[in-house]
Amino acid sequence: QATHPGGAAGNYDIVATTTANAFAPGAEEEEDHTNYGWAMQIVASGTTPSGGGIAATRKIGELTWNGSSITAVTQLVGANVGFIYGPNTAANLAAVAEAAAEAAAVSGILVEKTRALAAEALLAPLASPSLTGTPKAPTAAPGTNTTQIATTAFVTAATASEQSRAEGVEATKAPTASPALTGTPTAPTAAAGTSSTQLATTAFVASALTSAKSIIPAEESRENAAYGVLGTPDEVTLTLPTNGLIAVLFQAHWQESVSNTMRAALFLNGVQQRVQLFEELSVCEGCSVPSAATGIAHSLFTIPTGLASAVGASPNAADITTGQAVGAVSINGEGEIAFTVGSSAIRRQQSGGGPCYIFANAGTYKVSVRFKASSGKVSVKERKLWASVVA
Repeated sequence: QATHPGGAAGNYDIVATTTANAFAPGAEEEEDHTNYGWAMQIVASGTTPSGGGIAATRKIGELTWNGSSITAVTQLVGANVGFIYGPNTAANLAAVAEAAAEAAAVSGILVEKTRALAAEALLAPLASPSLTGTPKAPTAAPGTNTTQIATTAFVTAATASEQSRAEGVEATKAPTASPALTGTPTAPTAAAGTSSTQLATTAFVASALTSAKSIIPAEESRENAAYGVLGTPDEVTLTLPTNGLIAVLFQAHWQESVSNTMRAALFLNGVQQRVQLFEELSVCEGCSVPSAATGIAHSLFTIPTGLASAVGASPNAADITTGQAVGAVSINGEGEIAFTVGSSAIRRQQSGGGPCYIFANAGTYKVSVRFKASSGKVSVKERKLWASVVA
């Protein structure tokens, strides 16, 4: 039996002692503990039990005393704990029961606290948990857009769905750099006269190709008996959307090195323009005449039937930039207007000039003025060519 330690708070050992005079339970007890067969004592930690006749001592537990009650009990062996040192009286037995109950309660609390702390160490807080391992959660339905946790399965499905959608859209789009468009692409039509990197629509091209011009101030020469363009060609390209007319105007100054050898004519795609000559079609060419002095610049211009030249002993006046009509006038025997139809040279003392209207089927045409010299060379300057589709 052992009593409460009493005295100062601290840690104590619970020890079992045996004496040489063991007694059977229920035998007469004496106050002198030396007559007891065995007993329990509570002593300061690490000290030896007191009393005479102690044959053996064994530590069987530990407890903590706060000065008024036991706060912790640890049982080291399978012996009962809670015996009171003293006579086997009803009061002492009640004290034993109280001590045992207190020790059991404290021990139960400690066991539960230990279990709870161990369990809590494996739990995460509700607010901002730092999870480890491989946390799992229910997978939200596709398209969910809330604060619900997104699992890897949800993200994978959403990513695959978005990728499929994006690839479907991209398959119908073209890159901004060097796109390979299909079908019938459309774009805004640029304003007439635009000259930039803006896309040109068919409407813009058709509008641009229904009229064109070429202005070449520089003088160039040709030494060839066959028709051809000069080094910088007098030519323009236009498109006739339907069968119709092409109006051509040309004006320049030209001269020859050998008298009556130069010729000039209009061409469509390399085919010389012709005019009706009674029962046949014949060429109409600008020409010089034997009476014209060589080395003198004369006007070359369009007339309704092709090209003609104003020739004479004196050079024609220089062009003006604004207000000058296409053509020339020959009056009072001063100079001549000359052109050829077929093999005949025609000279008239009259005015001449204006557009030459040429029939053509729908299509794209290169309109040009070409020159030749049967001997020597022909030189041309201040060349102005206009061509336009006539609806």
